[in-house]
This record gives sequence, C-alpha cells and structure tokens, in this order.
Amino acid sequence: MRATNFWTVGKRLARMTVLSAQVLPAVAEPACGRAGEAVNAAKDITNRSCSSSVQHTAIHLELLRDLDGIPIDAARLSRTLGQSVRSLSVVPGTERIWPQSHSAKLILSFEDDAQAHLPLYLKKIDASAMQAKSLQALKRDLVGNRIEARFYAEFAPELTRRGLLLPQVLVSEENMPHLDTGHEDEELLRKGGVLFLMESVEGYEQTAPLSFEQATSSVTALAALHAAALGDKTLLTKAAERLHPLGGYWTLTQRGEGEMATMKDNWESVRQSFLPLLPDLLERPEIIQIAARVEKASHWVSKQVAVTPDTPFATIIHGDYKAMNIFVPPVFGEMAKLIDFQWVGLGLGLSDVSMHLSHSVGVEALESESGEERLVALYRQKLLEFASAQGKFDELKDFSEDLCWRHYHLGVVDWSRMVFSVFLKGATPETFAQKSSHPSHPNVGLVYRNVKA
Repeated sequence: MRATNFWTVGKRLARMTVLSAQVLPAVAEPACGRAGEAVNAAKDITNRSCSSSVQHTAIHLELLRDLDGIPIDAARLSRTLGQSVRSLSVVPGTERIWPQSHSAKLILSFEDDAQAHLPLYLKKIDASAMQAKSLQALKRDLVGNRIEARFYAEFAPELTRRGLLLPQVLVSEENMPHLDTGHEDEELLRKGGVLFLMESVEGYEQTAPLSFEQATSSVTALAALHAAALGDKTLLTKAAERLHPLGGYWTLTQRGEGEMATMKDNWESVRQSFLPLLPDLLERPEIIQIAARVEKASHWVSKQVAVTPDTPFATIIHGDYKAMNIFVPPVFGEMAKLIDFQWVGLGLGLSDVSMHLSHSVGVEALESESGEERLVALYRQKLLEFASAQGKFDELKDFSEDLCWRHYHLGVVDWSRMVFSVFLKGATPETFAQKSSHPSHPNVGLVYRNVKA
C-alpha cells in the first residue's frame, strides 16, 4: 500500500523546519553601536533572504515527490522517456500551494541537447485537505480525482493514438484505498491523493466566452474524442468499470432528487428578480412554467441519455467541457487540447456539445448567422469524418441530422436541470454583475452570469 498524505500541510511545515535548521547558518550575537546596528540590519536582510530561499527550496523538494515520497528526478524521468534527462526544476513564481492541491510549472532539460527544454505541469491533490460541504460531496470529489488519474493512465494513450490532442502525461498516480470499501468514515476517506505530471500546454490560450472561430476548434476536439471511442465495446466496457458509468457532473444520478425539488422555487425567485429587465420574455406563460416543465421531463430525459457499452452511438464523453478545460489553438482551424477529466465516462456525445455551447460560447457567436446550428452541424460533420478515418462506417450510418438534433435537445434539457436547481439559485442582476467582474469569471458558466445568455 502506498504511504499516504505525504505532502500534508503539517508534514510539509515540519520538513521545512528541519531543512531550515540544517541549512541556515547560526546567527552571531548582535554587534554594538551604530556600526553594529548597520551590521545587524545587513544580517537581518541576509537571513530573511536565506529563509525565503530555503523555504522555496523546501517547497520545490516537496513538489518533486510522488505519492510515496519518492523523488521525481532526472534519473526517473530518463527511464520514463527513454532519453537522458539532465535536470528537472520548478519554475519560480509558478508554485500554487493551496491546502487541497499543490501545483507548479517545471522545466526539464536533456543531456544530448543543452538547448532543448520541455515545459511540464505538476499537480498533486491531498485528500485530507479537500473542501467539501458534506460527506456525499467529498466522496463525489474524491471519485472524480481518482477517475481523472485513471483516465490519463489507462485511456489517454490509446485515445491519443486515435487522433485526440491531449497533453502528454509522464506520471499519473492515485491512491484512495478506502473509496471502494464502503467506509463512511470521513477520516479514512481522506487518506490518499492524486498526482499528475504532464506536458505544459504552450502557445495555446484559455479564455471565455469563446468566439465562433474558437468554438469550431473546441467542437472539433469533442468530435475527435467521441469518434475515438465510438463503437469500441471493449474500450467502452472498460470505461464503464474504471470511469463514470455515466459521464457528466450534472446527471440526475450524480446530483440526486433533492436538488431537483428546489427548481421551481429557484426559478420563480430568479424570474421576479429579472422581471424589470426582461418583462416581455419573463411574463410568457411557457417561460413562467419552464422549471416545472424541465422537472416533469427530467426522469424521462435522464433515461434517454443514459447509455451502456451496447447502446447505439455510446462513446466516452468529457463530462465538464467548459472553456477553462480547453486550450484554444492560436491558428484558426486547428484542434483544441482538452484537460481536466474528473467527470469523464460513458454518454451520448451531444451531451458534451449541449453543455459546452450553453456554458462557454458567446451569445453573439451562437446567435449571429445561425451560429448554434452551424456548430452542431460542424460537430456532426467532424464526427463522421473522424469515425470514417478509423474505419467506423457502420457505427454512424444511422446518425442522421434529425437524430443529431434530438440528442442535442435532450442534452440541453438534462443540463438545464442543473442550471435551474443549482447555478441559478439566489441569482439576481447584482450577483450576475459580481460573477462577471470576479477574477474567476471565465470558469463560471455564461448562462448564469450574463443576462442575454
């Protein structure tokens, strides 16, 4: 069994203290007089600088250890890459040391080419420090982190060979032994962690909302992901066992009945708050009843989008395809790169598309010149192209335009249940304005921070 919680805050501080005691020089007795004050001031500055340097060194040493506490060093990466690695170092200033996760950008250099440098990204997640509102929410987050590690280790290499653009993963580890034992003891559940060391995506952009041109890249990447797994029952069976049986964080299975019961009250509160801004729209009877209509249809819709490895058009879906989980290429027409696979699993491909267009694509991009229709059509076109290139002719022979749109509309309704029950709770014009101006706003869905969306 792996040693767990190796990088918890307490142990990290303890190691820093030991390292500081070993490295920092002893401080001499204070000098006297004015000259002595100057000398002491200089020593104080030097010692503070040394302390800061030692602290950074300790943090860097801590970052460059795996879940067992074993160093991730040049020798290890040489074996992984099959190429002589000269050094691996943390880029100063990129460290993000949060209680629940540590991350940083690294630089790897090679023995045979002193000018060649490979930028990497390292992330470690400490289960003991993860924030969660309830035991159920904690388990849901832990499962998501473990599934992401499984995806990178067990599925990403094959999907990449089939045309999907993903950051190359050098190390992917997970150790959460108590998730499968049925334990409800939070202390036990918090023993473990996840580690990723992967290629740093350079020259691409993360932004939101996406323009129409950027959305063509993101939709094309979705088609590549879905085509790569489409019709492969062996791969899909493995995915049903090792990933989410049904992908997507918004599914009724993941969210439960309790949230859905709040939809009608949430919507009426939102409707009243926004009524002065949109009186013509929000007074329409079908809009007044929209949350009730979605609630009434939710169980039926959930059954329609649920799949097994044998379901026609079943594939592996991303499950959280928002703009901040995408790196957009600098050149129009190229494919985006995907990251963050905590909610990956089986599903219908259009479930990803419907969530993505609602969450992350600009209103003008969807409205202007039938942008929404063109993006859905582009997804279908690219899916057919990628599948055909892999010899998957029979898998999509019945995937008509009408069926494509049916899957898309089912996905919209399924996703909107989450919007009404969670994301619009307590929404007012003021909260929309706050979310839009907050530094993290690109990570917030456009539909619950933008009135027009």
